[in-house]
Amino acid sequence: MVTGLSACFGFGPPLAERAAKIAAALESSEVGVLLADVAPPASFTGSLSVTVTLDEDVLHHSAISAEDLDRILEIVGRGGRDLRVGSAVYSAYDSEGREVSLSNAAEELGLGDNVSGDFMTLNGSQLEKLAAP
Repeated sequence: MVTGLSACFGFGPPLAERAAKIAAALESSEVGVLLADVAPPASFTGSLSVTVTLDEDVLHHSAISAEDLDRILEIVGRGGRDLRVGSAVYSAYDSEGREVSLSNAAEELGLGDNVSGDFMTLNGSQLEKLAAP
């Protein structure tokens, strides 16, 4: 609660700044993220929105591998630890703007139930587990 309040009252970096750091970490990683858009939640219990554009070299038949998805989730989990968001919603696209499937990779990671259509949603406790070293 103190972390959330400090963001609102100017005692810590604003949520938008923290989200920008997560996006920068994704883009500078070696996961193949060309562009990352990380939008902070509108409230303390809201969802962090994570949209990535992936390099064609990391895609296999318009899908991401479990290994690469796991690395993306770990980066977001570590970076978002102090945001204490209620959940995070993920989506991925290729450089042409076409949807990249998260289904198979999520299934391999035991997160298949978290995928619905174009999106994957993880709750706060799942994010914390993914952030663990």
